[in-house]
Amino acid sequence: MTESNSEIALTEQLNLIRSILQSEELLQIQSSGDYDQVRIKLDHDIQITFFFDSLSMFNKPLTIETVHDLRLTKSSSKCLLTNEQWITIRQYFDELIQQSDNTTLIQSIVQSIQDHLLQILASNKTTKQKGKKPPKTTTSDKDSSSTTNRFRGGELIFNRILHDKTIDRSKVIIGYEDRFTGIHEIAFNEFKKVHEHEYGVPMHRLRHFKINGEVVWDRTNKIDILTGNKNITNSHNLIKDDLHLAQGLFYFDQSTQQWIQYPHIPIISDDQKNPSTIETCLPSRCHFVTWNILVDYHHSQLIYTSQRYQSILDKLKSLLPDVICLQEVTKTFINLLLNQIWLQENHYYIVFMEKALDSEQTKSYGQLLLTKNFRPRSFSICPLDTTEKAADVTKQIIIARFGLNPKITIDLVNLHLNSNGSRNAERKRCQTLEHLLQNLKTNNFMLIGDFNFGDFDLKENDLLDKYQEEVHDLWKQIYNIDELNSIDLKLKEFFQTMNLYESDESYNQKQDKFTKLSSCFQQIFNEQNSHHFRHSFVPYGSFRIGINGEDLDTVFVLNEVKSNEGETELDKTLIQMQHDKSSLNNHILNLLETQIKVNFENEIVYCRKVQALFSIISILFTDLTKVDVSLQIKLNEKQSLESSKEPTLGVHEIEHLLIHARSPPIFQHLLTFIRKWAQNFGIYGQVYGYLGGYSWAILCAHICHSFLTPIESLYTIEQFSVDQLFSLVQSFFSTYSKFNWSTQTLTLVPRLSKSMNNSSTVLQRGSMRILSPTPPHNNSARATIASTRDLIVQYFQRIENLLETINTISSEDKFNALKRILELKHIS
Repeated sequence: MTESNSEIALTEQLNLIRSILQSEELLQIQSSGDYDQVRIKLDHDIQITFFFDSLSMFNKPLTIETVHDLRLTKSSSKCLLTNEQWITIRQYFDELIQQSDNTTLIQSIVQSIQDHLLQILASNKTTKQKGKKPPKTTTSDKDSSSTTNRFRGGELIFNRILHDKTIDRSKVIIGYEDRFTGIHEIAFNEFKKVHEHEYGVPMHRLRHFKINGEVVWDRTNKIDILTGNKNITNSHNLIKDDLHLAQGLFYFDQSTQQWIQYPHIPIISDDQKNPSTIETCLPSRCHFVTWNILVDYHHSQLIYTSQRYQSILDKLKSLLPDVICLQEVTKTFINLLLNQIWLQENHYYIVFMEKALDSEQTKSYGQLLLTKNFRPRSFSICPLDTTEKAADVTKQIIIARFGLNPKITIDLVNLHLNSNGSRNAERKRCQTLEHLLQNLKTNNFMLIGDFNFGDFDLKENDLLDKYQEEVHDLWKQIYNIDELNSIDLKLKEFFQTMNLYESDESYNQKQDKFTKLSSCFQQIFNEQNSHHFRHSFVPYGSFRIGINGEDLDTVFVLNEVKSNEGETELDKTLIQMQHDKSSLNNHILNLLETQIKVNFENEIVYCRKVQALFSIISILFTDLTKVDVSLQIKLNEKQSLESSKEPTLGVHEIEHLLIHARSPPIFQHLLTFIRKWAQNFGIYGQVYGYLGGYSWAILCAHICHSFLTPIESLYTIEQFSVDQLFSLVQSFFSTYSKFNWSTQTLTLVPRLSKSMNNSSTVLQRGSMRILSPTPPHNNSARATIASTRDLIVQYFQRIENLLETINTISSEDKFNALKRILELKHIS
């Protein structure tokens, strides 16, 4: 019993020493002959060492008398202390030993050295300590030295709780942060460190400790009650009250744990001949994120502001972009943002706009520009609307200049153009864009933000076309899925082997017809013939997605626009017919049909009008290319497809799918594969009660969105491999074979699922419910009946079972598995 008690007493003493340290691993015990050596590593590569005889330590405390060769040394050559600081701490240690008696605990010596070391570093680090003898310290004085203002780390607090017998560990809760799902809480006794369990938590992810429900340590708010440092530097309060943020550039100072303003110069004062430094240059590969986070003033609860803001912060944390451009930012969001540990630890610089900082007083909002590990060499904040007086400015833009390399600069512009809800929005957007394109004093610039217009807003796109030699629309380049020259060779081999690509001849024929029809319609509706109507001619369906379809689906959209010019004869005719939609439709169809027959007299087999849900002109060319031209007319100043509540004939639906799928080229390849499989199994086509092309596209877009990670969604097609295609195909069949099609609704807009489940309208009927992502959210699978639904699900399950029974370990296995899926037929 005596030996057991002495061992327990010794263990407890060592654990008490561990509780002083940043990590329990900093106290190490090694056998050395008849003795055990203890090494206690302190901050800045300083260590205390001593020997003791464990066999003679019966009921004896660890004191100066019971240990041997007690020393203070440098543990490595990397010690960061200056020579003067090292001499000071050595002198303090020597005097501490001389003044102690035989009963002085080693724990007190370690605590005193650790705290005195902190005091030295907190004071002037050179001359102030030189020549001064450390104060004489009694044992009782040493304990009070722990009141230093250094904030203790989470691992030290963990060790303190672990070894402090006065704390009931069953009452302790640990809060830790998961990289993807946020803050979690777990009982102290259930907590596992990363080296203790497969799913253990790294100690740097500790965020708070609670005892009996009360917070005793909080990393974010710098609360530490356990060591007496309660709310030393409450960063949350600093941001709200003490830290007076102003318009300008800020960074997080790790030494003071505060956001500090960084000096800057305005763009106009920046001489571009001066070379850029490393810290003002963009990285060679740069990840941009732009996000309108939605202002929180109106119906904050109805738009779930608090939940949205947290989701936005979590998403930014998971991506850690190099450049972040935010719009509609208010002080509420700024307070949340600045407390984010990931933002502070990853060395972000932030350009603040006064409109955002003063939002609580003025009910305004603004933009933020954040950059990781680099800062702008200059920036300015300018009015958005150049016609407004300075006192009436409601919106502003951030223009920040960076180096592409030491000799070449680029200006990044974070702007938020006027929405359609504001007065004269179209005119203001065009005016702002034109002013920027004409007056940016640099050869290189990038406009980033919320433009509030799309591909079908005519005036804005005409303006961009005017500057097409100088300006490149990155959006259109990113979502251009026609180019397949750069592609993974193995994946390309598979698609060619299975004849999944459309032939060059077929694609070129369709492209040729589309180009000629565009020119044909331009002959009718041009600036000379009409001042009050503009048109657009756009593809949708399989041709827009880039897969091999039988027909070329297009839509001709006629928009009524404001004009100060007089009415042409064509304008007068159309305006007179505005109130008779049927007559207007027929007149436009006749104009188009007549012009088509004139232009393609010897190239068409037929050209005829078809009256369906929408007016259509169906054309069959002599090379057997079939083109359907749907007609849609927008009157009463509805100047874009996006601003209209009428159905848009599949155009916006397809664009929505391309965006929702995260990566259009990857979506294109998955849809091509699944479409071919469905055709082989005889379950493709609404006419037969199965799923049409649009339904299959929605299913594939949902899989891409759900199973492509944010990083994978940034892949170019040459980075997308057979292995990754197999993974998506496997997810497709696994997901939809288990989906409860008799009761559930498949939608890309989750909030619609519940409201649509019991809908009984004609457009929502069908044994499978696969909703269109755009209003009015029609059921694209309304042709299905119970028997066709069951057959489709049966085939889903058949492929899932196949993949579970065959070998799919290597890339070659997956190549063969994909091939086998397409070679199967619906007959067993």
